Amino acid sequence: MELTKAIESRFSCRSYSSRKFPVSVISQILELAIKCPNAGNLHSYRFVVIDEEDLKVKVAKASMNQLWMAEAPYLIVVCYDDVSLKRYYEEQSHHYGEQDAVVVSSFITLIAKEFDLDTCFVSAFEPEEVSRLARLPVNVHPEVIITIGYSNEKKKFQYRPSIDLLGFYNEYGNKSFRKTLEEKAKELPKSVKSGLKSKSKVHLERIKSLFKKKKP
Repeated sequence: MELTKAIESRFSCRSYSSRKFPVSVISQILELAIKCPNAGNLHSYRFVVIDEEDLKVKVAKASMNQLWMAEAPYLIVVCYDDVSLKRYYEEQSHHYGEQDAVVVSSFITLIAKEFDLDTCFVSAFEPEEVSRLARLPVNVHPEVIITIGYSNEKKKFQYRPSIDLLGFYNEYGNKSFRKTLEEKAKELPKSVKSGLKSKSKVHLERIKSLFKKKKP
């Protein structure tokens, strides 16, 4: 699956089918995910993959009682090890460890789509209880729990704000991102403009196709 399609089709799945798949698939996903950017190239992320039914339920209860999590065939507890980070970043080690865990988690949710799997990024849980359940050493900290499996639900329309509301050019709040880019585009040579226009048209058609009703 191409990256654009994976991004467009990803959603937070909270209902999973009973269809199983081998843990080797999780291994393949993680092997790809750890190629993500990380602080100092120290690869501080660590993973605990959980498939024991009783343990999944206990983790779900420790995650604000979100029992739907236990439906997923696997839970991936994404952590970071602060040993090497402390050596290089001292007081900032936890900051960079949290970043590493979040970045690799984002990669996991997208790579999962390559295997037709859906995920949910869960950050609401009791760290101490999850650490106890996963038997984490004191230097390893849980940051994200990812549920992963075959979805029992279809992606619903989700509002996403325009980049005009979120992006700015050169400094915060100075001018709308899109308006500034349009002004910059006027300065480009005609050949470059033509290429950008054709690419934009392709992406626009892709977006439109997401909202077209499928024929029965």
